[in-house]
Amino acid sequence: MKKGKGLIVVISAPSGTGKTTICKKLVEVLPKTVLSVSVTTRKKRPGEKDGRDYFFVSETEFNHKMKRNELIEWSNVYGAYYGIPKQFLEKHLRLGYSVIVSIDVQGQKKIKAKFPNNTVSIFLLPPSWKALEERLRRRKSDTEDSIRIRLHKAKEEAKQMQFYDYVVVNDDIDHAVEKVKKLILAERLAK
Repeated sequence: MKKGKGLIVVISAPSGTGKTTICKKLVEVLPKTVLSVSVTTRKKRPGEKDGRDYFFVSETEFNHKMKRNELIEWSNVYGAYYGIPKQFLEKHLRLGYSVIVSIDVQGQKKIKAKFPNNTVSIFLLPPSWKALEERLRRRKSDTEDSIRIRLHKAKEEAKQMQFYDYVVVNDDIDHAVEKVKKLILAERLAK
């Protein structure tokens, strides 16, 4: 990677693994690092804020963004659309920032294909499938059917971790943040 160009840090994980928490903490502890804010058609969860957690839009508005080529990548996950805003990502890369992109395994492949020389990918795993189920239940935002679907999908997603540069187990949030931080710093030096 040439001097002045940033690093895309793709972080993927099964739902409930702690991906959002880890990404937010990384922005707090790493200089010149920002969190990419995705556009989504998903309904807002309690405590989420438009523009901070996601840009919440209608499906019609999302389709307009796709047609106008305003999204780097997009996918449908659990019935809602998610996409990475092109302008935000490219601007921060030009400024030399590390941009943390929290996306699913489909999105990781698309980002790596478009930015092969300045993307590092990290897959987060829960300490066990039982621990993941407990985390999903504690959130109290999913139905029983939704939890069952998410657990099944988590096991399917884990099969894709072989296509990631690194795998980190989130058995303790602070330890996981520290491990990922060290990986990002090493990648910055290597690029």
